[in-house]
Amino acid sequence: MAKKSYHQASQFYSIASYPHLKTDELSIQAQLLAFSNYRKSFEHNKNTLLKEIKVPCKGKEIIYYLHLPDDHDIHSIVIVTGG
Repeated sequence: MAKKSYHQASQFYSIASYPHLKTDELSIQAQLLAFSNYRKSFEHNKNTLLKEIKVPCKGKEIIYYLHLPDDHDIHSIVIVTGG
């Protein structure tokens, strides 16, 4: 139940953050809450792992999320990007 609720909350916050304007403080807060709830949904999911990967880029850090069914076997990977 908690997994579903956190995931649903992340979706609502993501919708609320649209159109993702960099100067819109409420949009930025909604995006942060969307990511936070998304990560929390995986804390309550014993069947899937979410690994956070941080990659340095031009003096900043880009965070990627790797979804895995488990970490015991080798799995294929699909890369999805928003831009």
